[in-house]
Amino acid sequence: TPKKGELKGMTTWEDALVLVISTIGFLSLSKPILKFVKWVYCMFLRPPKDLPTTYGSWAMVTGCTDGIGKAISFELASEGLNLVLVSRNPQKLKSTSDEIWGKFGEKNKTQMKIIAVDFEKVSGEEIEEQIRR
Repeated sequence: TPKKGELKGMTTWEDALVLVISTIGFLSLSKPILKFVKWVYCMFLRPPKDLPTTYGSWAMVTGCTDGIGKAISFELASEGLNLVLVSRNPQKLKSTSDEIWGKFGEKNKTQMKIIAVDFEKVSGEEIEEQIRR
């Protein structure tokens, strides 16, 4: 007669087999679950990086007068980074830098360098010289 809590007809090797199969099932499910938990933490719960401390106080953005480059410039300025804005069109460059300064300049003390240059027509040394000025 089986004791209380004991299954009728189970032998030791059957118990071991159930334990092994259960362990394999648990381990195979735990890896994707842990990956999902890590993803949720990274995407939604982790505190944001302090960009100036992590990467330095200056960021260079090329193509900053339109589209994604302009949006990135605004985002970096909102995080308190100083900007080196590079574009081919000096008028658009001045307009964009004025917009950024108007929105974040005094509040975040954002510094900006603007460089009107076409990378196709100028050497790397000339670009570096303009950035250092």
